[in-house]
Amino acid sequence: MGLGFGGAHVGNFLAVDGVRSGRFFDTPEFTAFHDIGNNQSIFDRLDFQPTGQDAFHLNLFAARNWIQIPNSYDQLPQDQRQRVLTWSFAPGYQRTINAHTLLTINPYIRKDEFFYYGSRDPFADTPATQNQSRQLLNWGVKSDPSVTSGRHSLKIGLDLKQTRLLEDFGFGVTDDTFNPVCVDADGNAARPDTLLNPNGCAKIGLTANPDFNPGLLPFDLTRGGSLLAFHGTGNVNQYAFYAQDSITEGNFLFNIGFRVDHYDGIGTTNNGAEPRAGIAYVFVYQPRGITHHHIGMRRLVLGTAQST
Repeated sequence: MGLGFGGAHVGNFLAVDGVRSGRFFDTPEFTAFHDIGNNQSIFDRLDFQPTGQDAFHLNLFAARNWIQIPNSYDQLPQDQRQRVLTWSFAPGYQRTINAHTLLTINPYIRKDEFFYYGSRDPFADTPATQNQSRQLLNWGVKSDPSVTSGRHSLKIGLDLKQTRLLEDFGFGVTDDTFNPVCVDADGNAARPDTLLNPNGCAKIGLTANPDFNPGLLPFDLTRGGSLLAFHGTGNVNQYAFYAQDSITEGNFLFNIGFRVDHYDGIGTTNNGAEPRAGIAYVFVYQPRGITHHHIGMRRLVLGTAQST
């Protein structure tokens, strides 16, 4: 659903969308079950121009989805689900300083959250149960003045942003045959689950499992272990300065520019310089039988300047 309205100085556009389905994901079985999902989103754009020189913009966005994870026939008791939340807030300001100069400032912030839920009973999940919570927060500002003078259209700007990361993760083995300590003469998983040392298998007439992974033992819920609990955070900072000039000379258009980036991430810091250059040629032709009112134009691009 969309709705737009406005006047000489104020305008607004609103869009709302929602979906629910009993076959939200592709399922592992021909018959879909435990596959209900829904999503909703809302977007609003507000424009306000109090004077002929000033213009304010505001973009608002929010979205949510909730989805069941489809089961197979050998996972009927499972009740795993996921949920995703997103919102963003992006105001903007433009100032027409004079007939040749425009200033643009665009700050923004956006957050994405992802949640994965295991079954309420961990042993309903097989061969393992897991849960996850992840967050990604982006915020920053981009600003540039644009100046037009003669053959030149110059833009100089800054692009500053930070990405904040957060992740929690849980995992546990729920099937005692997934990582058995001992196996029988046929190579099948063997109990008891209270035996935690492969060296004790021979004493009860069994064989130590050659594929046993001792690193999983602390997280094997069938053998008295507990859920792995991971928690991690980190920030990624990025700063950039750029300048670009579009120059017209006859039918030629030259684009030249330069961008400098600084990246400060998790365990990585680096700087990069990126020169840009491009050229285009515009030619005019007049096919036979066509008057000057229908003259067409074509552009031959010989090189492309990368956008900043």
